[in-house]
This record gives sequence, structure tokens and C-alpha cells, in this order.
Amino acid sequence: MEYLFATSDGSSIKEEYCKNFNSTCGVNILELRREFLPESCEQFFKTIYFAGALLDECKAIFKYHVLEMGNCFISNNLMDYKNQDKLPLKYSSLDKDRSLKLVLRNEKLYKYQLYIHSPEDMPYFNTVGYAINLRRTVYNFNIEEIHNTDDVIYEDVDQRMCKFPSESKSTIYKYSWNIRKSNILRWNQFNLLALVLRTTNKFCGSKCLQ
Repeated sequence: MEYLFATSDGSSIKEEYCKNFNSTCGVNILELRREFLPESCEQFFKTIYFAGALLDECKAIFKYHVLEMGNCFISNNLMDYKNQDKLPLKYSSLDKDRSLKLVLRNEKLYKYQLYIHSPEDMPYFNTVGYAINLRRTVYNFNIEEIHNTDDVIYEDVDQRMCKFPSESKSTIYKYSWNIRKSNILRWNQFNLLALVLRTTNKFCGSKCLQ
């Protein structure tokens, strides 16, 4: 990481800057991601087929996001679309071909995982993933949907023992089990970090998380 501290005259300022700090000083994770990890699906997807039809532009389907799992390319997610009617990949039980085919580029891939989840959800650390590699692989999934009457949402949450995606306190994310677990983990980490910072000589509170 020495190059991050190189000045115009070729000297290094890391030793002075990182005095009294540990070895992770100066490591900018966001900069490393931008330099070494793709931010466009075009860098590793060669072609995409849905229901047997070629899709011209993968960026219109797979949206780039930096999530808890790292760099993610998400399709058909309500984080990017106002409602399910706007989702780009849709099929019905009458369609004979309901497949999604991803053709990868020949360059080396490093530990990419495929996650299948509902449109309001996002990958979580305990989510089951499927390895992506250059070998021809076929995954089959059975989709199950639960339809409720419109009046169910007016019942108390404790009585119906579930929440709808629209019942979210966030303006960005819909409510889902994975997002709830992710929020719990995030706040636990935040509180733990704040507790650790209070035991040090230099306390900066939540500003240290920015």
C-alpha cells in the first residue's frame, strides 16, 4: 500500500502519517475496490439471454451496488424500481422458456457467487450462494409465491406474524427477512465500535465511521 502515500517527488509519507497506528493505517477499501474489482457487468458478462431472447445491454438488467456482501450486480430488485410492474425480467406460467442464461467472458473470475431471492430482498451472509465459474453449469429453481388478500395488511403485525415489503422504515430498502438481519448486524457493529472508541484516548464518535 506504499503507493497511496507517495508524493510527487517520489518520497513516502506513510511512516509519519501512520505513526502510533496499526498496520491497516491508510488502507482505503473503497479505492481498492474501484481499482481491482469491476463496477460494470460488461466486464465479466459476455451475453445474457432471458426466456430464449438475447438482451442487448447487461447494465440495463444488472445494476451495480456496494452492499454488505461487497460489490454486487442485482437484477429485478425493488431497490432500483418503484414496483414489480417495472421489473425488466418477468414471465408467467404460460411461458415455455423461463430460463436466464449468462455467458461469461474468458477472463479469470475470482469467487463470484450467484444468489436467488425475492425482488424486495438482498443477499445476506447466511444466504445460500451458488459458485460462478467458467464451466458450463445449470441451476434449476422452483418458485413459490404466497398470495394474500388485500385486507390482511390491516391486521396487527403480531396477529399475522409477518410484514409486507412496503412496511419498511427505510426509504431505500423494502422490508425483508435478510434486510432485517442485516440491520441488526449493522447496529450491533456500530454499538460495539462506539464502545471500543470510548475506551481510547481519541474519541470521535460516529464521525470515525464516515
